[in-house]
Amino acid sequence: MRTGRFSRFGVSILASALLCAGGASATIWHNGDMETFSQYDWGSVQSVPMVSPNANAATLLSQYFVEIYNPPFGVLDVGVEGPDGFTIDFDSAQSISDFLPQSGPPGQLDADLADPKTTASGVFGGAVTALRLNVDLYDAGILSYAPSLRFGDLTLHDLSAFPTLNGLTVRQFEHLGEIVLGGGTSPYSIADLSALTDQVGLAFGLGRPSQFAQDHLSAPPMDTDGDGVPDTADNCPTVANASQADADSDGVGDACDNCVNVANPRVTPDAATFLAANPWATLTGDQRDDDHDGYGNKCDAKFPGTTGAAVGTGDLTQFRASFNKSRTLDTCGTVGTHPCAIFDLDEGTAAAIGTPDLTQFRALFNKLPGPKCPSCPLPCEAGTAGTCGAIP
Repeated sequence: MRTGRFSRFGVSILASALLCAGGASATIWHNGDMETFSQYDWGSVQSVPMVSPNANAATLLSQYFVEIYNPPFGVLDVGVEGPDGFTIDFDSAQSISDFLPQSGPPGQLDADLADPKTTASGVFGGAVTALRLNVDLYDAGILSYAPSLRFGDLTLHDLSAFPTLNGLTVRQFEHLGEIVLGGGTSPYSIADLSALTDQVGLAFGLGRPSQFAQDHLSAPPMDTDGDGVPDTADNCPTVANASQADADSDGVGDACDNCVNVANPRVTPDAATFLAANPWATLTGDQRDDDHDGYGNKCDAKFPGTTGAAVGTGDLTQFRASFNKSRTLDTCGTVGTHPCAIFDLDEGTAAAIGTPDLTQFRALFNKLPGPKCPSCPLPCEAGTAGTCGAIP
């Protein structure tokens, strides 16, 4: 049991969070993206068969109730536990089937109840219980359709009649429903909340998105690396870095930066566009790295074919042989076959290797390349005249 999970005081706290919640962009849903079930589905083994897997909701609950709620010491508790409110406790899938669906005017609980057949809450108690089951079975991985997408993570938006609920996840909305069911207060009537709870729970009936889902439910922002920071705001979208540390303030997090202490932003507007316009270039992690060794050009004057760990006279000889040559050619270095782009140390706009690159070389002389990120080099991308293979 999750004792003390909600209290009446939680309503004001949650309401404050809602007022600060941001909006969500629309998601276009398709058949089969998700599936949710009504209190009628959860309450009857004769309910409509699921789209996938080949079982109905009540049978699925019977199969997994023990795994999810862990009786006899754990139960499904719906409402507000403790002295501040009331709960309904269910200790088996059968007790839920006996309870759902509910009828009668929507209201609040007026007592703590164990495995009841009916309550004073009417249809509201059934709607909240059904929504809780939808959220819990997705969280447990029992229901899984779109990869890594959980029903409870979807976000409510554009609810003109419920403005303070916009920005709330389905999971948070379900929590609020339990608070009100258990005796808490709300700026909205219980009848309105009950109707909204039904709409949320029926958003993907039979695996088909309802109009409510299309208009008012959005998928959470993509978080490829699972670090809790959406890709659109993540300075390392493919490498987990919850702290978002960025020592050189170049917009590339330390966890994925090929020059951690020297500012070298990612190419703009994006890698594909940059490489199409600059086919001679090579990138790792969308940053310039023309010898693709994991060290960005701006912190790497250690050129292929030279000895020693630090930048030295051999590298100077290579640089001198490349001075004043076009960075678009493959005629640089003492061998005359190196890509000239690797000597473009300042990553500037000049067509030829020149004074700005020499200035950067002097700053790097007698130093080790880098430092680079622990996971560098990230995947290499080369223009049509660049290379991710061996440097000739």
